Amino acid sequence: MILEELMLDLMYHLPNNKRVRDLEITSELMIMLRSTITREHTPIVVAGEPATAMYFIVSGQAKAEVGGHSIVLGPGDVFGADALLRSGPYDATVFADTPMRILVLSAQDLIVLLRKYPTLKRRLERQSVKREKLRQSADKDRARRATL
Repeated sequence: MILEELMLDLMYHLPNNKRVRDLEITSELMIMLRSTITREHTPIVVAGEPATAMYFIVSGQAKAEVGGHSIVLGPGDVFGADALLRSGPYDATVFADTPMRILVLSAQDLIVLLRKYPTLKRRLERQSVKREKLRQSADKDRARRATL
């Protein structure tokens, strides 16, 4: 989603001076990303382990196990960013449900980008807050359904 948002912003929503800035961020990000292919059923991250990277799904499907629930992830989805922003462990165990191509951004490279581009940090933090609100809402819904 982050890559998609950056590209959409570049093309449609930003004034010229901000388009140039986002193009710089995107260009630098693309240089830092490492492409990898992951086999089916391979764990990518494990809940509780220190976060070392964030991941962008290019193709294939993954499952994230969070609090006893499974979430299906696919092309365009990103995981690991929240843990990196908190400098904490991963919240979920994510494994490849099918063969996958993923792009990996190391924690060190993310730190470089966030220091150089504070707007990117604010954008990631806003997305993290949105995801947390969605998780909390889903948890409340599950709890409500369990009591019925």
